[in-house]
Amino acid sequence: MVITLLALILLASLVFYIYNTGHHVATRIETQNAADASVISGAGWIARSFNTVAMNNVETARLISYVAVLDAVPQAIEYTIIDQTALRDGIDLQLTRDLSAVPWLRDGLLEARSTFDRQLALLEPLDEMFDASGGYDLTQMTYYRPPGAPEGGRGDLWQAIDALSGMSVAAMENLTPLSGLNATQAARANQQIGRGGGGVLMAWDPDVPWVQGDFGDFRLPVLRGRLPAGQDDPQTNRGPFDTLFGFRDYRLGGGGAPLPAGGDLGVVKPYALTEWVPASPEALLPRRGAEIISYDTYGAYRDMRTRGMDLARSPYGHTSPYQEAWADPARFQRHPLAPSLWARHLAFIADRKINFCFPGAASNRVVLRPRWEQNYDEATEIQAAGLPAISNGLYLVLNFIRDEFEGDLLSITAPPLLDTWGIARPEREVLSPPHLLKVAEHVWRDEKVVKRETIDGRGYHRRHLRYFVFIGVQIAEEAAVRNPFNFDAEDRKVMAGPINFPPEYGAGKGFAPNDVGQNDRGLTYLGIAYQPKDAPMWSSAFDDDRRDRHQVALAQAVVFNNHSWDLWTQMWHAQLTPVDRYGDWLSILDEVNDPDPALAEVRSYLHAVEPLIELMTTPVPPN
Repeated sequence: MVITLLALILLASLVFYIYNTGHHVATRIETQNAADASVISGAGWIARSFNTVAMNNVETARLISYVAVLDAVPQAIEYTIIDQTALRDGIDLQLTRDLSAVPWLRDGLLEARSTFDRQLALLEPLDEMFDASGGYDLTQMTYYRPPGAPEGGRGDLWQAIDALSGMSVAAMENLTPLSGLNATQAARANQQIGRGGGGVLMAWDPDVPWVQGDFGDFRLPVLRGRLPAGQDDPQTNRGPFDTLFGFRDYRLGGGGAPLPAGGDLGVVKPYALTEWVPASPEALLPRRGAEIISYDTYGAYRDMRTRGMDLARSPYGHTSPYQEAWADPARFQRHPLAPSLWARHLAFIADRKINFCFPGAASNRVVLRPRWEQNYDEATEIQAAGLPAISNGLYLVLNFIRDEFEGDLLSITAPPLLDTWGIARPEREVLSPPHLLKVAEHVWRDEKVVKRETIDGRGYHRRHLRYFVFIGVQIAEEAAVRNPFNFDAEDRKVMAGPINFPPEYGAGKGFAPNDVGQNDRGLTYLGIAYQPKDAPMWSSAFDDDRRDRHQVALAQAVVFNNHSWDLWTQMWHAQLTPVDRYGDWLSILDEVNDPDPALAEVRSYLHAVEPLIELMTTPVPPN
């Protein structure tokens, strides 16, 4: 019985030892996981805060651009309605004339008229909606001081700008305490509840300097897609509009054949309907074999303006009742106002408005209110008299294709195929297309023949017939443009500016875009997690002479941006890295003021193992 009792005691001790050892190992793993979670949570909070500020800076630049473009929309809608009504009336007038010489032209005119009817059906309700007298008053959104607003009242977009600024300031002011709190909560959440575990986050450089500029610092981001003066660097601080969004205009050199649509470079150039014949789509493409010499960036304003212009970006309308395979319904969904002068109206008006915010920002071209004289004889008299001045003409252009073979005439349908159609806006010789054949009253034709050879050796001709139908002439009449940026010099002093690091911060710390922490360590963080490691079974025997009463684990992380070192580019990340410079971390730990008594014991333990730290932190090579 005595031997059996001794054996049972020995067996129980062995069981307790195995259980305590397993518990110790599990607690060790748990503590290390808590340290990893602690430091990545704290560093992640820093990265997310930086990305939040960067997002707010970019969004503010977009909102400033949005003010100019959105406030231009009602006036652009009004002018486009005048234009499209003139086009429709001009077609109606032409349909009353003799078109027997070109019978297929009537079908083309009817098709164009149906398109203008659809466009007017879209525009007229919008015009009514933006009519301040009976619909939605857009000035309450776009104006800095909306009409009728109480003292200090701001438009909706300007309130949003102030709210974004307040959010950014709060994020930067509370960066250190909230990252530390986040790290502590992550450490505790990953340890056993109620055992007295904790965690602490230490920063190599606890104070991240930041500055808030003035409102004028938005000029370069809005207009050029570059960071404010003193912070822009083409190598390391290229900013989000270039780095992330790819807002670039390439400068090409050399020659080569045109690239097909959707070519590798994706260069898009603006078109201008100032000549008799609109530029062909091929003329807008880069050329194969051309070399990119350099590129310029553009900012939020041009991007926003382009998006608005894209409602009628294409100078052509593509559809045909004769050959459905050539029709592209999706094209009209992308460009519901094509063809029209919508893009020109919106661009000119918005440019004038953005100049109110940033003088000299864009072209200050005169905005003309459309006033069309559609009687050809009266237009001729006005042109001869010179008063009032004619700014430009407006013609409907219809392109037909006719295929001819040697010996006979073959065509899919009796009339030529309507290929494309659009409008021309000549600024010279507005009443008579130069060197073209007049085929009907107020209708001129241009013809181009492409000669090829078929497989069987017969000659093949493709005739491109382009008809110009007179619509009217515009009488120059300068229009007033309202100013939504109705703030004064005193207002500018208190208006929110972008938040960023001081210009010398990144360079002074030795940061580089691809450094990932191997630099002067300004944004490197150490997380410490600890919890009691008392033996759960027979602790009086197993823990009687233990001097260190806590499991302790360390983890290190770095916050970095490998694209652009600024608070504009939303590419901040947090990443775990090996713990290094242990002695320097201990010096920082000694300055941590935390009332937790367990932290004092942890600090003592970490100092005690400093001679062994190289061995303790060296990974064991695999067998």
